[in-house]
Amino acid sequence: MKRLQVADQVRLSPWRCLALTLSGIRFRLFRSMVTVVILGLAVTFLTYTLAYTLIEYETRRAAALELDRLRELGEWVGRLSSPDPTATIRKRLAGGAEPYVGEYQRWAGADEQAMAQVLDDARALARIEAYFDTLPDAARVIILGGRPLIESLAQLREDAGVQRMRARFGELGLPPPPGGIEGLAAFARESLGRLERFTESAFDGQRRANEQVQQAIGERSVQGWLADLDDPDPAILVEAGYTATSPLMHRLRRAARQTEAFNAALEAVGDDRIAQEMMRRLDVPRRHLQPPFIARWLDSPDRAQWLAALVNEYRADALRRPLEPDLLLEGARRVRQTQRLSDIVGPEPPEPRAGLFDLPERAQWLMLLSLMVCAVGVTNAMFMSVTERFAEIATMKCLGALNGTLMQMFLFESVLQGLAGSLAGIVLGLGIAMLRAGGSFGLLIFEQMPVMDLAICAVLALGAGLVMAVAAAVGPTWAVARLAPMEAMRIE
Repeated sequence: MKRLQVADQVRLSPWRCLALTLSGIRFRLFRSMVTVVILGLAVTFLTYTLAYTLIEYETRRAAALELDRLRELGEWVGRLSSPDPTATIRKRLAGGAEPYVGEYQRWAGADEQAMAQVLDDARALARIEAYFDTLPDAARVIILGGRPLIESLAQLREDAGVQRMRARFGELGLPPPPGGIEGLAAFARESLGRLERFTESAFDGQRRANEQVQQAIGERSVQGWLADLDDPDPAILVEAGYTATSPLMHRLRRAARQTEAFNAALEAVGDDRIAQEMMRRLDVPRRHLQPPFIARWLDSPDRAQWLAALVNEYRADALRRPLEPDLLLEGARRVRQTQRLSDIVGPEPPEPRAGLFDLPERAQWLMLLSLMVCAVGVTNAMFMSVTERFAEIATMKCLGALNGTLMQMFLFESVLQGLAGSLAGIVLGLGIAMLRAGGSFGLLIFEQMPVMDLAICAVLALGAGLVMAVAAAVGPTWAVARLAPMEAMRIE
């Protein structure tokens, strides 16, 4: 009778399992590619959402900074014409915005210790405003009694005001603000009055500074004075307490002359002779000769040269100085660029981010949605990749494959497919995000390109793809590996 020998099954090393996995992928190349494509599309959506959100956010911030630079002349003309509103002063103090804080300190005559206390008061008021901004509009109106926040806080200096606000919070069932009603009352009695006195002093100081500047420049307007400067000297503004430098004065002079040149051209269009010449050259009705249309049309030196010569010929007596074509061309470009940047920034400029995921709520929901879509796509791809191969698993078990061996092979396969799909998805997602951002914002996307954040997003997307690919393969692989060979054959 033949002797039977019983021995342990052969255990394959991880490297042998990896080699068998690669061989199986080559054998099922088409099916593996389908799985990789599904994985890649899911990671593409995730990467695109993350990348485009970051690029759009940083581009809007860059556009807001550029817009502030283009509006620098208007801001200075406005500040030198009338003092900053007290609400603006408080906001700039809360944000520690330089050089405004230094200017307000000089105008108010505050020392370093008093200034530090005022900055703390402004930041505390900003936190209180942020809390009330989180309340529903109706609740805010009821609690504040329909008054501005500053007036409502001032009423907390009296016990009757404290009782009224406490009662209103109780009626609405709202939690009190941080520090409670007593904290608001303490702020109103001590900090608010100090902050109000400082802002009033700064306001009066800036008003006196503006009067000093106006005496120095005479009867001319601020913009006219800036445009007339041949060698800008910031001494007039520095003596009045403003923070001014020679580079700033040169920028303001150039911007003032560009604005003056473009405005002179717009005024000249009102002349019938010039309007007729432009209508004949442009072949448009007179109603089209509006500032936006003229700014778009003035996009070449030849057109600027023609219009400047026309205006100088017919309007020489009305011009303060001959119209220069290069200033006219730059003035039109400023108008076009300002409008374009305003469209990009929107009604509210974005605030600086505190971190990678410190994004608006809408962007966070989009990222969560993209992650869910990615998880569903990856899970479906890996689940189908495993469950359709029951017969193959049964055959390997009949040949002596252990459950651990099967788990290693399928996990290796899921890692390889997840890696290939994730890398392809990252490249495709970043490419689509860059193309869309470039089409929407042009070269402005390179002004504040968040390179490090995009690199972190790529790593996160790669990690998410790998984790979800492996996690999606573990469950069905473990369930199938524990089946008896004949049971797996019957399923097939």
